[in-house]
Amino acid sequence: MGWYSSYDSYDLASLSLLSHGPFLFLLHTFYDISASTAFLSLAINTFTTYLPFRLLRPLSAAHALSSSSFRTVPNRDIITDCSVQALTTVLAASIYSVVLYAAYITYLPVVLVTYFNDIPSIAAAHESNYITLLPFTLIAGLAAKSFIFTPVTAIGADAAMEFDPVTANFWETLMYNVWGYSARTKAVIKRTATLVILSGVNTFIQVFGTIQGVEPQGAAAYSALWVVAAALTGLALSVVGAV
Repeated sequence: MGWYSSYDSYDLASLSLLSHGPFLFLLHTFYDISASTAFLSLAINTFTTYLPFRLLRPLSAAHALSSSSFRTVPNRDIITDCSVQALTTVLAASIYSVVLYAAYITYLPVVLVTYFNDIPSIAAAHESNYITLLPFTLIAGLAAKSFIFTPVTAIGADAAMEFDPVTANFWETLMYNVWGYSARTKAVIKRTATLVILSGVNTFIQVFGTIQGVEPQGAAAYSALWVVAAALTGLALSVVGAV
């Protein structure tokens, strides 16, 4: 999927981190797995995804800051602006933190007690807040910024699909109403949808398939919060990128 979607090594590393991170975060937070073990596992997953693509495919123009092709990239001053990159990373991290904290104070503790039968403790769900969650969510925010904001910003602003309602047939009218967006908007939708689907599916499979005592309802409920976080992050970064 990554190859045919023209993703480069940065894209795949970011996607791998965001799809494996929720499972390792669960193990560290509620199953007493050390932070170093969780981080090492995440680093290995990310690096083994990054390395083959880095060797086989050159970086996209948006990520290859030192290449000659980068000089032709639209909005390159935004991509190389450290303050903009830092602020978008913090924005994405804040969304992940707020969504996770909202789950902690609403439904997640009940889900953990009900559907995670062998869970050692849920104390972290009551002790954490959106500030203490930032060390992890900053990593997620950086990955989301790299996967969504940077490539989309590198696409020049263009008009939406041309459409003449007088001469258009049914198929052309349907395509215009469903997919008649600009190239930048299409890229945001595709990348956000990819992140949402892989985050949700991968988290569900890992949680339900590898942790003893987890029922499918619990895995689905835990996966849902990462789906919401990814969707809101993609929406927020698209709004920022459109300014």
